Amino acid sequence: MIRIETPLAPLRGPKTVNVYLLPGPPLTLVDTGPRTDRAWEALQAGLAGHGYQVADLERIVLTHAHADHYGLAARLVAASDAEVLAHADAIPWLSDAAGLGARNWRHFKETVVRAGVPADLLERWLAVQRRGGPLAEPVQVTRIIGPGECLVIGEATWEVVHFPGHAPGLIGLLNRAAGEILVSDHLLPDMPAPPGLYVSLDGAAERPRTMGDYLAALRKLATLPVRTAWPGHGEAVGDVPALVERRVAGHQQLADELAGLLADGEKTPYGLWRALFPRLLPLDPPNGTVQVISHLDLLEAQGRVAARERDGLIYYRRE
Repeated sequence: MIRIETPLAPLRGPKTVNVYLLPGPPLTLVDTGPRTDRAWEALQAGLAGHGYQVADLERIVLTHAHADHYGLAARLVAASDAEVLAHADAIPWLSDAAGLGARNWRHFKETVVRAGVPADLLERWLAVQRRGGPLAEPVQVTRIIGPGECLVIGEATWEVVHFPGHAPGLIGLLNRAAGEILVSDHLLPDMPAPPGLYVSLDGAAERPRTMGDYLAALRKLATLPVRTAWPGHGEAVGDVPALVERRVAGHQQLADELAGLLADGEKTPYGLWRALFPRLLPLDPPNGTVQVISHLDLLEAQGRVAARERDGLIYYRRE
C-alpha cells in the first residue's frame, strides 16, 4: 500500500488529503483528492514516483462523497477508463453533485437558521465558501460494494467495512492478514470527524440523526483486528482502541457540557455554540452549530433534553 498526499486548501482544517494506491492487479486507487490543478499534479507525481501513470489505473474506490475525497474521480476515469466502486448510499451524492448538493445546501441553511444562526452571518459565511469554485464534479459509479464484500487486489484481500455517520455511505477497507485498515474520515488522528448535516433522500420531513450510528461504528472499529489505521487526513494511527475511546469520551463530554449550559434555561443550538466558543471546532458558526445539533441529538436519545419550536426557532431545554 502506498500513501500519496494531495494538497487541500480549506479555510480551516487539514492541509492535505491522503489517497492510497494498492498495487494490483487491478491497480487500485482509494480516493482521489480534490478537483484542483495542485492536487492533480501531486497525484501524478505520486504515481510516477512508484512507476505508474494515471492511464495505468484500473479501479477507483471512493470512501465517501466529500469533494476532497472524490473531486478528481471523473477526470481520472476519463484518463484511464478505471471502474469506480462505492457504497450504495454514496451514489446519489457522487452522481448528482450539483443538484443534490444544492438541495442539501438549502436544507443546511434552513436548519441552521432555525437553530438561531443570524441570516446575515450565514450569507457572509456562504460567500466565503463559494470562493475558488467547486472541488468536485459528478462521477458515475460502475459497481456498488457493501459491508463484508472482499476485494482481491494483488496478493491482498481487502474487506469492505461500513462506517455510517460522518457521511452517507462512508466505507473503509480492512486487510485482516496485514492487520491494517483504511478508515478514511471515520477516525482522524488530530481531530474528531462527527456527523454532518444531510437532507433525507426518501422524502421524510425529519432530518437523519446519525450521531448514534457514528458512535456505534467507532466502537465497532475498536473491536477489529488491526494494528494500524490509515486515515483520510494525517498520519497513521497505531493504538486504534485508545483513540476511539478518547473520541467517544470527547463526544459524550461535549454533550454533557451542553446539558450543563441548559441548566439556567432553554437555548438555541447557536446560542449554545456561542457559549462554547472558541473551544468547539470547527470555529465557524454554521458548522459549529451543526456539531452542537448532533450532540443535542445524542442528549435527546439519552432522554436528557427536549426540543420545541417558537417563533421559527428551535430551542432545547433540560428534561
